Amino acid sequence: MSTPEDAFKKKLLAAQQEKDELVRKNQIDAERKKQIIAEKISFYQKHQNDFIQQVIEWASSADLNISSLNISYYDYGHLFQTTGISIEYDGKKVQFIPQGVERGTFLGIIKLDFTNANSFIQYYFGLSANKNEAEPYWTFVQYDTQNPSAWQENSKRMSKELFFEIIESILLPPKS
Repeated sequence: MSTPEDAFKKKLLAAQQEKDELVRKNQIDAERKKQIIAEKISFYQKHQNDFIQQVIEWASSADLNISSLNISYYDYGHLFQTTGISIEYDGKKVQFIPQGVERGTFLGIIKLDFTNANSFIQYYFGLSANKNEAEPYWTFVQYDTQNPSAWQENSKRMSKELFFEIIESILLPPKS
């Protein structure tokens, strides 16, 4: 027959084991979350570098002035440093600025910044992927902050033709 002290000690031991198990489970979950975030960031950085190199290649083929930008951004509470680019022609410029993973719908974002941009519209490239395609791809998005539901209608998959269409509309606006 057990004494009240023994029964109490067993309950204390069980409670301590339960706490230890919960702490261990939380540590495993935290490590897994860190690993997932690290994988997302690594995936983005690889494709972001490829994207920037592709843009440099396209801009070079048109003899546009290209310069590197040192970019810093926060992602999941960590400061990252990378390279963006600026393309200039006749005093006008457009910048491709990496923004990281943490933001929303896409697997990563590269912001498009230029003078005379509509202040209600955010222009960026979002890294997308789907199961039907072997490689991820970049989508150009014009996100209208006054009509947020229309962003999908204003998005197009990045291509050489789209790149030059965007650059032309920014650097060579229509003549009045």
